[in-house]
Amino acid sequence: NYSDWVKIKFKQFSYLKFIYGYATENQDINIDNTLELGELKQDDEILDYGGTLELIGGRYDLPTGFSIDIVCREIELEFLDQ
Repeated sequence: NYSDWVKIKFKQFSYLKFIYGYATENQDINIDNTLELGELKQDDEILDYGGTLELIGGRYDLPTGFSIDIVCREIELEFLDQ
């Protein structure tokens, strides 16, 4: 559901690429930041997630988003009340 607020826990990950970005107030410049941890191996299965960053978008009214590429053994989701 695209409107759910969730807390995601990734356990025993060997690779993580987290990209978050935002636009300036008049949306003429997009800024992306990347955090990459670990290393991909040939047979790794990459899971991907994406969404919006309410903390930045709600506070400053800027369009924001993130994507996660991850290789891990276990994922836990916790659905949060809005």
